[in-house]
Formats: sequence, C-alpha cells, structure tokens
Amino acid sequence: MTEVPRVCVGIRSHRFGRAERDLYAALRECFHAEDIFIVLDETEQHVSVPTEFNKVAFDRAALEARALFAEHPRIGWLCGDYFYYALRAAVAADHYWLIEPDLRFTHARLHDFFAPFERDPTAVLLCRFGERQRGWDWYVPALIIAEQVHGCAFPLSRLGAGAIDRLLLERQQLSGRFGGAGLKAAVYPNDESFVATAAMKLGLSCADLCAVQPAAFEHFSVRFPYLWPDAAAEIPDGWRRFIPRPTARTSCCCCRG
Repeated sequence: MTEVPRVCVGIRSHRFGRAERDLYAALRECFHAEDIFIVLDETEQHVSVPTEFNKVAFDRAALEARALFAEHPRIGWLCGDYFYYALRAAVAADHYWLIEPDLRFTHARLHDFFAPFERDPTAVLLCRFGERQRGWDWYVPALIIAEQVHGCAFPLSRLGAGAIDRLLLERQQLSGRFGGAGLKAAVYPNDESFVATAAMKLGLSCADLCAVQPAAFEHFSVRFPYLWPDAAAEIPDGWRRFIPRPTARTSCCCCRG
C-alpha cells in the first residue's frame, strides 16, 4: 500500500487575530491540528500566538542567517516564499500549502477543494500560473532570474519539499547578487514572479490550481471578497458596479488583496 504523503498547511500572516483563527477553524475540517501552522513575519514586531496553535516565525536575523535578502522595508509582504523556507525548516513534510488569511473558501465541505490534490505529485501548484509578457508589473524584475518570465497569484499555493529546497538555493543566489552588487530593493523579484519563473528555470513540475479546480476559481479575485456568506454586506456600494455577476452558484474561493 502506498503511504499517504504528509501535507502541512501554513497560514501566512504578520499578525494573529480573527482572520487567522477563522481560517484555522476552516482548515481543521480536513487537516489535523499538528499539520496546521501559523507562519509569521516578525521582521517588524513580535506576534503573540496562543499556545494551542503551532507557530513558526522569522525575523530579520533569521533571514540573514538563511542568507536571504532582507533590505526591503516590507520584505515579508514582498516575498511570500520566505514563509515556505521557514515552515520547511521547522516541519518535515512531503508537501506544504501556504494560504493567506484573507482568502475565503465557500465550499460546503472544504475537503472537496483539497481532495484532488492529495496524491498529486506536482512540485509546484500555483494560482493563475503561466507565462507573462512585457507590461506585467513584475516582468522586468523577473528577467534577473530567467529570460522566459512566468507569474502567478500568491494567496494560495502548494510546494513540494524538494521544490522548496531548490527554490531556497535559487533565492539565496539571487540574494547574494543584490547584497554584493548593490542592486536596489525596488527591483527585487516578489513571490509571484520569483517562484513561477525560478520553478520553470529549474525544471520543476508546475501546474495551475485554477486548471485543476476551475469552478472554485470561476470568480477568483484579488480585489473583491464577495464569494462567501454575507459578503454583500462587506462590499462598498461604489465598487458594486465592477463586480461581475456569477454565471452559476458554485463553490468558490476568493481573496482580498
């Protein structure tokens, strides 16, 4: 019998409050408590977390010890992949999900979203993954990684352990170029550009989460959090005209950017 891979989930944040608690509670429907972690950016301040939650954190000293560029004033916001490196160092698993706490699942059973990926061996699963063209905001920074630029949205992703290890080495090499050559923090590639472009450069197997679960991402947006119960009350009236009407009532997830 094939052993079921261990899968861990990291909730990415720089604070701990209701959003993190709500996402944790939702994830408990289909993950064991020992596999869910609050992964925190403490580059600006220490974050207290109740002892019943598993906490993993990094600060600027930890980034420097890991040989990662940390000179951007909002480095945790810029580089979501840094959370993966911290989680991977703290926990041994086969695959790791990373989810931002403002993402909302609307599935009646959350297991229905994660089930298709349980035995999926793909090394890198990303939202809106694909090749990017000149004109994309992160196109030019990504050229420092490879000539063929790829991108994604980063509120929800899954990386394999080996992929994280190889991406860390690539990020460390890139960090060395910025630290040694004096390149400006303003052009340091973000998570959306780095992970997608570097994964393709390294020959890692990649797939688009949206292709595997098209119904879940039918209305996916980084701007409008309108696909979970009572969402209508949270949308400012002035924004309603920009919201596309759903073609059908489906189980979805969405993200507030």
